[in-house]
Amino acid sequence: MPTIEAIILYFVLFFPSVFSSVEGGSVIAFSINHALSRIFIYNAPPVVLIWFLVLRKKETAAPTKRPLFSLAPRNPAGLNPMDSFMFNAGNFLVTFILALSGLLLINISASLASGLVERVTGGGFEADFGVQTPDTAAGWVVLCLSCLSAAYLEESFFRFYLSDRLKEFGFYPAMLISSVSFAYCHLYEGVFGVVNALLAGLFLFFIFKKRKSGNGMRALHALAFAHGAYNALVYAAVALNL
Repeated sequence: MPTIEAIILYFVLFFPSVFSSVEGGSVIAFSINHALSRIFIYNAPPVVLIWFLVLRKKETAAPTKRPLFSLAPRNPAGLNPMDSFMFNAGNFLVTFILALSGLLLINISASLASGLVERVTGGGFEADFGVQTPDTAAGWVVLCLSCLSAAYLEESFFRFYLSDRLKEFGFYPAMLISSVSFAYCHLYEGVFGVVNALLAGLFLFFIFKKRKSGNGMRALHALAFAHGAYNALVYAAVALNL
């Protein structure tokens, strides 16, 4: 059942992007209204659903005994109820820096390798399309929020959710399944985008499993912020013609 649930969620949440084609030479336009609609309509509701599914399972799987007439709040997971949404600053910063540094290194390495292969073979490996960047401060604020919300959706499903639902298969099979399915969502970016996403997925899954504690929410926050910052830096690089 957990596997079937994961497959259904994957098809519903991510397969539309797999089949959304981008014509060569075209530019993906940016608009504040479209970005806001993605934040509040497409990204936020699935994140809430995924958190509910994972945290409910963890709480029901770890019941704790308490006095019959205790006034303390019910806490099945044995944690402070706010622990799911708060984080230790030191742990957050370490995980954030590790994740962001790794993502940047993977991108640079993949880009250099792609350029080398292109020079040797004469073929192109990057998708032939561009992205439009905002031209106002308000647009950049909304874009950064959109990057963060998209990162939360992807990290919540591919790392937080799938690491829980696929743990019965073992660490490495779960990491591979999660990363391949994550990479498949980046088909529209061409070979370079798929390879970059595959390596990033493997890295982020490993970091999440090694850095998580308790119910995993603290590591999730750090990875989501690192992923969102990476996406925003990509747009900044485009704006600066880097």
